[in-house]
Amino acid sequence: MIYYRCKCGKHEAWGSLPPNPCDSCEECGTNLTMHPDLHHPPKPHNWHPTQVETDEGTKVLTRCSWCLKTKLQVEQSGGQHGE
Repeated sequence: MIYYRCKCGKHEAWGSLPPNPCDSCEECGTNLTMHPDLHHPPKPHNWHPTQVETDEGTKVLTRCSWCLKTKLQVEQSGGQHGE
């Protein structure tokens, strides 16, 4: 397990995989890293359109390939984390 945190220390995570590059702390706006010299603003979401079958036919769902949130979910959350 590796410890990750933002620059201000209010957002932290533990895991074997690094946090998504589009995630950041809402307070200081930096990414979560293992070392203080590696902090930077989040990267933009990596949007990937996918065709999905619905009851109304085939539709396009746009989802970030890193955090797996849909474009609508990001917009509803106020565009936080790597707009």
